[in-house]
Amino acid sequence: MAEDLYDKAVKYYNNKEYEKAFELFLQSAEHGYADAQNNLGYMYESGQGVAQDYVKAAEWYRKSAEQGDSTAQCNLGYLYHYGKGVEQDYAKAVKWYKKSAAQGHVIAQCNLGYMYAHGKGVAQDYAKAVKWYKKSAERGDANAQCNLGYMYDSGKGIKQDYAKATEWYRKSAVQGHVIAQCNLGNMYENGQGVKQDYTKAVGWYRKSAEQGDEDAQKNLLRMYADGNMETQDYETLSQWYKEFTETKDKAEKTDKEKDISDKANDDEEIVYSKN
Repeated sequence: MAEDLYDKAVKYYNNKEYEKAFELFLQSAEHGYADAQNNLGYMYESGQGVAQDYVKAAEWYRKSAEQGDSTAQCNLGYLYHYGKGVEQDYAKAVKWYKKSAAQGHVIAQCNLGYMYAHGKGVAQDYAKAVKWYKKSAERGDANAQCNLGYMYDSGKGIKQDYAKATEWYRKSAVQGHVIAQCNLGNMYENGQGVKQDYTKAVGWYRKSAEQGDEDAQKNLLRMYADGNMETQDYETLSQWYKEFTETKDKAEKTDKEKDISDKANDDEEIVYSKN
């Protein structure tokens, strides 16, 4: 019965009939169905079909996580990580990320790598960060691929290797990862791990810039000002320049962290950019 209710709820959810989906997920969850409990937590977290309520999201994620559901474990870890619906607690975030990552959840593996890289809830350990990023990256996670590229790029937890950094940035960039695209452009601009190629640098910066990445937009403007690119797209460059001059100037950043939303019923990942 619980599974049938869940299946019907999924159909409603996929048709964007969120209120109907919520009611059926709730009925299924109350029967103890772990997948429904996780999805109910997600709907409370995102405010789909019900008023947003992080406390209830945490409650339902916990019910599912305690049954061993890896996605719910990852999601509960995320709530502890950012203090949403629960008191912020990095150690508890790590606890749930570990449980999820051990089951092979790629987002949890990436997030656990982040916790090790930054010493949040666990002693800082770049080698372990690399270990978990690699597990996730090898299974195709774009955020983990970008992060692993950064570790090779910076020589944190692993021998610095620009060629491998470029390789992982490329894997992430071709999936449309905005930060990886910018980072790959940087490798081409500076000839790190690849032959210096301003045309390819501009190409990757542009892909990233068109998705709104400010670092990539700044890099394009800088390359144009330095005479390292040719463009007829003066209108776009002018608009980007206007946006930058209207906002507070930002210092050059390394190791920048951003949150990237993932698919429904999963949490968010943390990624780096160089620049």
